[in-house]
Amino acid sequence: ETETAPAPGSVVINEVMADNHGSVTNGGAFPDWIELYNGGGGATNLAGWSLTDDSSPRKFVLPANTTIPAGGFLVLWCDDATNAPGLHTGFALGRIVESVSVFDSATNRQDAFTFGLQLADYSVGRVGGQWQLTLPTPDATNVIAPLAPATQVALNEWLADPGIGGQDWLELFNRSASAPVALQGLYFSTSNALFRYTALSFVAPRGYVQLFAEELPGADQL
Repeated sequence: ETETAPAPGSVVINEVMADNHGSVTNGGAFPDWIELYNGGGGATNLAGWSLTDDSSPRKFVLPANTTIPAGGFLVLWCDDATNAPGLHTGFALGRIVESVSVFDSATNRQDAFTFGLQLADYSVGRVGGQWQLTLPTPDATNVIAPLAPATQVALNEWLADPGIGGQDWLELFNRSASAPVALQGLYFSTSNALFRYTALSFVAPRGYVQLFAEELPGADQL
């Protein structure tokens, strides 16, 4: 297949798994991973392209002759196990709040994706142009994971007066025993304010999540 220069926006982040406990193996381990997809009309050479999960755009640079066929996928393993098969970024992904960016060889950002609280052994992927909770499918078409309705989310506990130096928080509980529930798009209100939760976050079946009124490292926030 003849290689072509990637059209703007044709190579995108397609699926991300940030809490791989045992669903997808590579070299005997269970690393996080990122999947790229080529929506262009020809095979593309991504030599010199780069990925990052922070402010350094050249954190991981794709080697020469790294190609994706038209309509194909490329999985990048987020660990430093260079003796295992495939390409390895040298960095892992956070399961609570994380951003991933892809840059071309001239360090122009081609795609970026930010997610919130992730679930063990699930991925998130593009389906119908929207990011959804998905079943892990590296190197294959994404498959939506079943979700419980938002009515299964219950307000379980809260702290409104934490004292000096503390932070207000509330705890949510997923009453469903069979399916995760999505938090993105839910509204939270007080007597005089309304908040819309925008992060791509999920709660496991019969699981809990604590949301803080302000950003706190290692926690999700309103």
